[in-house]
Amino acid sequence: MKNLLRKGRDWLVGFWPKGGFYALTALCLACVAALVLAARHRAGTVNPAPPAPSPAVVNRSMDESIQQVQPASPLAWPVSGRDILTPRSPQELVWWEALGAYQVHEGIDIAAVKGEAVLAAMDGRVTAAYEDPLLGYTVELTHQQNILTRYANLSTLRQVQVGQQVRRGEAIGAVGDSAAAESAMASHLHFEAYRNGEWLDLP
Repeated sequence: MKNLLRKGRDWLVGFWPKGGFYALTALCLACVAALVLAARHRAGTVNPAPPAPSPAVVNRSMDESIQQVQPASPLAWPVSGRDILTPRSPQELVWWEALGAYQVHEGIDIAAVKGEAVLAAMDGRVTAAYEDPLLGYTVELTHQQNILTRYANLSTLRQVQVGQQVRRGEAIGAVGDSAAAESAMASHLHFEAYRNGEWLDLP
């Protein structure tokens, strides 16, 4: 038995210088390769991150959020009609036939019957009543929420006085043809509305 153990020891001592180093190195490399493969396998099983939403989806979401935040317009239509003859155009020039020139248009022109009552768009106070050289007889109302409304091309200024309190839907004048700049147009009311100086649409 002792001879057998001595022979085995002699064989190992003789084997190491010849090929033991290379065998051990090969074993180490095999272990490293196995660890790398295992790591890759684990990484492949992780759920991938969801794809980023497209710009169209992001923009739509932002628009929906803005619409939810913005309050509805508190205004009522000042005349019975809903047809806009001339839309608002504060930056692009519009041809004014009566003037024979291009001008910006700061309000909207709502088709209406001449003599039709013009109604306050919401509760407020008359803060100005004057004759504008282009828009004719004009009445301005100041309301809560820093809202201002302007009604032009009226037939008269006698129906209200500066400082007078008016109710929503109360007549403050009548549709006329006093606007020199818009006299070539069909009968209408020139209307403007602002909140904190920014344009406010009718509902």
